[in-house]
Amino acid sequence: MKVFLTVAMVVCLCCGNVVADNSWVQTSISASENIRDITSNASGVYLSTLSGKVLFSPDKGSTWMDESAGLIAGTYINKLFTTSDGTVVGGPVSSTTVYGGWYLDGTWKPATGIPNASAPELGIVAFVKDSSGNLLASTTWHGDMYRSTDNGRSYTKIRTGDAGGNPTTGYIYSLFLGPDHNIYAGTETNGIFVSQDGGASFTGILGTGDPNANPAQYVGPYGGNIHVIGWSQSGLMFAGLKHGGGNGGIMNQLSDGTWVSNASMAVNADTRSIVETPDGAYYTCIRKAAGYPQTYAQVMKSIDGGVTWTDFNAGLPVPTATSSVCLNVDPAGYLYYGTANEGVWRTAAPVYSVSPPLAGDANGDHIVDFKDYIVLEGNFGKTGKGFAGGDFNNDGVVDFKDYIVLEGNFGKTGVPEPATLGLLALSGMGLLRRRS
Repeated sequence: MKVFLTVAMVVCLCCGNVVADNSWVQTSISASENIRDITSNASGVYLSTLSGKVLFSPDKGSTWMDESAGLIAGTYINKLFTTSDGTVVGGPVSSTTVYGGWYLDGTWKPATGIPNASAPELGIVAFVKDSSGNLLASTTWHGDMYRSTDNGRSYTKIRTGDAGGNPTTGYIYSLFLGPDHNIYAGTETNGIFVSQDGGASFTGILGTGDPNANPAQYVGPYGGNIHVIGWSQSGLMFAGLKHGGGNGGIMNQLSDGTWVSNASMAVNADTRSIVETPDGAYYTCIRKAAGYPQTYAQVMKSIDGGVTWTDFNAGLPVPTATSSVCLNVDPAGYLYYGTANEGVWRTAAPVYSVSPPLAGDANGDHIVDFKDYIVLEGNFGKTGKGFAGGDFNNDGVVDFKDYIVLEGNFGKTGVPEPATLGLLALSGMGLLRRRS
């Protein structure tokens, strides 16, 4: 019996985490909270609400703590993002004012370089990491671009947009890093644009000529608001559009450069958010377009680079017209789904296999070094900080026990390989046999 149990343990260790089906469970967030965005790091999951709160969960949504300290009263964060070192950043806005870029370091603090403004259209609408790990931020209507090389503490303006709506790129809705290491922008009605210089300038792609000068000749997702961009395994693009004044659903690029509506996604679907997991799968959440009677999945999945999409919504409530808002996948592989009026949901199990982190590697750069010690020292004695905050033994407090873990692995790199885990388990089998 002991041998059988040990063999089962070996199989589990070699296989890594069990990958989920499409089942969801509800977190403890109230359905009355209007969720604006979700992000995550090794410590846990963060979300922002329209009521002005930032909430943090270290335990996959079972409990939530208020992380709003430092924010200006009357503001909310429309867009959250996690930088290369795990710092959570955002851009607070109110009904009349935007407050540049902010970052969370114990409390929320204002970054330098992005000015406050009395025009809400200048608020940060999109973040992305470039191929060097630097943070890029874009403001909305004007399309200004900013770069941060210190994970959101300060920004430098690298592109000035045009007041009243840039006729070249229009209202920037989304930013993505392409497989060619270029930056891609999804815009309002003006299609997709690409930057080959790290966000300093953009050029329209797809079709022939300038879509604004001659939109009748423009081929591609023109006329819809592009929230979603992705790539197939062959390098062809797909785009998810917000329905309204143009196309909706997903459009796919063909090898001849033309674009077609995706047959597995309703054309009146309002695509809102997308995540790509390390195994190459894409997940997107959609809204039901107002005025249309159809109902369809709030979350859909593609395993072939956006060519086909299938429902991924078992356990989710019946969608409403304005429910879907955002998606995020945490470092442990759990997918989170935020809504405007139905709470926050997560998958019952990871959606992809995750290797265990290297003990002591607080910032996730695959080496235990002085940077990790600084994280531990800064949080020493604090509770609820999670792995990324220095709680390496997961006992809820950063203390001397965690220092011992860090010291024992200081200078080590990488993560345990599945084969190594299997050998360790086999060694344990031998010990069990001898004891029996």
